[in-house]
Amino acid sequence: MEQNSPWRASWVWAVEDTPSAGRTAVALRRDVQVGSAAATLPCRIAAVGRYALFVNGTEVARGPARANPRMLVYDVVDLGHHLRPGANAIGVLAWCWAHPMPWWHPLWDARNELSRGALALEADLDGCATDETWSARVLTGWDTSPPQGVPGRGIEVIDAESLPVDWLELGAADAWPAAVTRAPYAPGRVRHPRPPSYPGGPVRARTVSGTEGIARPLFFSGGAWTTGDVGVVSGTVRLDVEGLAGASLDVQVA
Repeated sequence: MEQNSPWRASWVWAVEDTPSAGRTAVALRRDVQVGSAAATLPCRIAAVGRYALFVNGTEVARGPARANPRMLVYDVVDLGHHLRPGANAIGVLAWCWAHPMPWWHPLWDARNELSRGALALEADLDGCATDETWSARVLTGWDTSPPQGVPGRGIEVIDAESLPVDWLELGAADAWPAAVTRAPYAPGRVRHPRPPSYPGGPVRARTVSGTEGIARPLFFSGGAWTTGDVGVVSGTVRLDVEGLAGASLDVQVA
């Protein structure tokens, strides 16, 4: 797959009954067959919103980087060492906000289908290009409040019951609804369901090295979880939580 070659993948999303007034989150799934393991397999993924990519239960990448909505960025991820001969499960969590905030600015035209969220993913592998053969479901209860205060951050809400615990297992999404394609709106232009898309402009590549890195445990002290004496760190907070059905957990990250 050449970096500047035309896209085969379509912009896709899940069927929404009523778009959320805060944030819409979806889960997308596809099982693919691999004949033999490859040392490298470039995959490019673009999103109007944000995404987290999983292969065989392991998080591989998340993004894209913050960018001007008229010059979208797509990520290039190497799936080679994450795939195995035979059946493989590819899953994506994707979300899109309805309001502008420090790390997100929506597309300018509300009539544009992409403004409500869209994702395109492809690799040189049979079935590994998003279209209607993928499965997708809306994650109800994954919402956020309007931006608040000077930082412009809302309160995010996640209902864990709406995402099956086995969603990344082979065959787990066979009964899910099919994904739907989304196309941009532009006066006088043909609706084209593949990147690049007006008004997103020419998409630019960003190579993602993966999510491997240094894992730092958190310590409970003074009524809060901290990194101890490490100081200021940058990264993603991961929580593994077990609880009774209906229980709630409030998390505030500074």
